Amino acid sequence: MLLMLTDPPEIIRKPQNQGVRVGGVASFYCAARGDPPPSIVWRKNGKKVSGTQSRYTVLEQPGGVSILRIEPVRAGRDDAPYECVAENGVGDAVSADATLTIYEGDKTPAGFPVITQGPGTRVIEVGHTVQMQCKAIGNPTPNIYWIKNQTKVDMTNPRYVINNVTGAPDKSQNNACPPDMTMLQWSPQPEVRSADGSGLVSHINRSQRVENEVPADGRQQAVEHADNAAIFGTLNET
Repeated sequence: MLLMLTDPPEIIRKPQNQGVRVGGVASFYCAARGDPPPSIVWRKNGKKVSGTQSRYTVLEQPGGVSILRIEPVRAGRDDAPYECVAENGVGDAVSADATLTIYEGDKTPAGFPVITQGPGTRVIEVGHTVQMQCKAIGNPTPNIYWIKNQTKVDMTNPRYVINNVTGAPDKSQNNACPPDMTMLQWSPQPEVRSADGSGLVSHINRSQRVENEVPADGRQQAVEHADNAAIFGTLNET
């Protein structure tokens, strides 16, 4: 007799309420577990959000994580409740919701995080180490997160190191680092060849996200600044 083990879906990471400036970026994170692994869909005002919609991107990551990214956010169109729904055919679907609030112009609340120094663009030869810096202010003091290709940089990868102003690495907050001034450093990756063995050009998107701690009203304030780092070099045939 074959015994099938099944578990209904359970949301283990709920999306958080957010406050974002017009033209900024909103990212909602949701994670679920179950057996079989549940699928996650996003709803806005009760209607399913498609990742093919303009300005909306749905990213799936290992561990049952789903990210809904909205860029750029628009007042009167994106300020709404969003719902993460997980189901796997076992038991009932489960959900968690969060609300996006959009601020126009200078109508942001006091202490809203501001990036005062962005990383800028770096052109680095293949095989070299690169450093990028970020500085932010806000009240409460914001945490700074580095993002690669629309997802948080994996700080378990030894190629990446985050330093604070004193130069001491800090990995205690899972991709977060002490506020005010941070530095992201990444080292060369193993050699990669293009299909024809000719020159390699790799354009890697980098951005940093600044978030205040969630205040009493449960609304997280966030601002995101994006930049491109173009890494290039020539790989010769061997």
